Amino acid sequence: MKIGVYGSPLAGKRTGIGNYIFYLLKNLESILPKAKFFVISQLDIEDLPFSNKENFTLIVEKNPFLRKLPKSLWLRYFSHRLINRLNLNVFWSGIPILPNLLKTGVTKTITVHDFNVHLVPETMKTTVRLGYKIYFNKSIREAHRIVTVSEGTAKKLSQFYSRQADAVVHPGVDLKKFKILNKQFVKDYLIRKNLNKYILFVSTIEPRKNLDSLIDAFMELKAKGRLKHYKLVIAGDSGWKNRTIEKKIKEFSSEILYLKYVPEEELPLLYNGADLFVLPSIYEGFGMPAQEARACGCCVMVSDIPELHESAGPGAIYVKPTKEGLKEALSLFERGKLSCDKEKLREGLFLWEEEAKKLAEVLIK
Repeated sequence: MKIGVYGSPLAGKRTGIGNYIFYLLKNLESILPKAKFFVISQLDIEDLPFSNKENFTLIVEKNPFLRKLPKSLWLRYFSHRLINRLNLNVFWSGIPILPNLLKTGVTKTITVHDFNVHLVPETMKTTVRLGYKIYFNKSIREAHRIVTVSEGTAKKLSQFYSRQADAVVHPGVDLKKFKILNKQFVKDYLIRKNLNKYILFVSTIEPRKNLDSLIDAFMELKAKGRLKHYKLVIAGDSGWKNRTIEKKIKEFSSEILYLKYVPEEELPLLYNGADLFVLPSIYEGFGMPAQEARACGCCVMVSDIPELHESAGPGAIYVKPTKEGLKEALSLFERGKLSCDKEKLREGLFLWEEEAKKLAEVLIK
C-alpha cells in the first residue's frame, strides 16, 4: 500500500498539529510494516519520524516561487503536481484541506482538529482564516473519510456538516517523555532557570488561548497581596493578534517570565516543576498541553468546555474562562480550598500507539 501524507506541518519548529502528525506516523510505521509512506511537503523537513529509510520517501517542492505561497494555497492548488506521479492508494492530510485534482482512485482522508472557522473566526490569523473559508467546506465534501481529534469535534462535525466521523483519533502522549521525574533532577532544572513556585501556561500566544484573561486575573490578585510567592511562566511561540498580550508581558516582567518556544525535551521539566498548569482557552479542539501536564503529575486547571474534559481528564479543575472565573479559582487554589484529584489526575491518558491503530484502520479500510 502506498500512503501519501501532507508533511508541511513537520517543517521547522513543530507545535500541536505538527506533533500530532509526527507521532502518529512514528507509530504507523510499525503498525503498517508493508506500507510505503510518501511525505509531500512545501518546505524542507529536518526531522522525520521513520526509523527505516526504506519505508518512506520525502518529496519537497523545489519551485522557489511556490515555496513562498501560503501553505493552504499550495496544498490545495499546487501539491497535486507532486502527488499524482506517485500512484498512491491513500492520501492523508493531517489538516482539513485536501489537494485539488488528485487522481481518481486515491482514497482521501482528512483530520479535523477544530471548528475555529465557524466558532471563533476572529481569533484566527487572517491568511489562515481566508484559506479555511475557501477550502474547508470543499474538503469536507470531497473527503472519503474524516478523522477528528476529539468526541467534541466529532459532534460539531455532525452539527455543522451532517457527517459522522469515521474515527476519533485523539492526540496521544509519550509516557517515556511526559512522566513524573526525579525530584532532584527537577529541582536542579528550576535552579538553572531561577524558578521557585510558579503557575504555568504552555501554548502559542494567540487570542483563542485567552492568555490576556489569565494575566489580568494573576496581576489583580498580586495587587491585592495574593499569590505572593508565585510567578506566571509562559512557554510558547508568539503567534498572531497578540500585541496587547505582549505589552502586558513586558509591563509585568517582574512577575511574568516569558520563555518563548520551549523544546519538547524540556517541557516535562517545566510541567514537573509547576504548582499548577492553566489553559483558559475560549475554545479548543482538544488541548494537547493539558494532557502532557497531567501525565507529568502537574495539577491542571482548564476551561470548562467539552473538548478540554477529554484532554484534562477526571482529576482536573474546571473553571469559567473569564477574568473573574480565573481569579476566583486561583485564589481558592492558593488557599488550598480547590485542588486536583491526584488519584484521578493521570487516568484515561491517550497513548500514541493506541491512537495510531485507529488511524491505521481508517487508512486501510
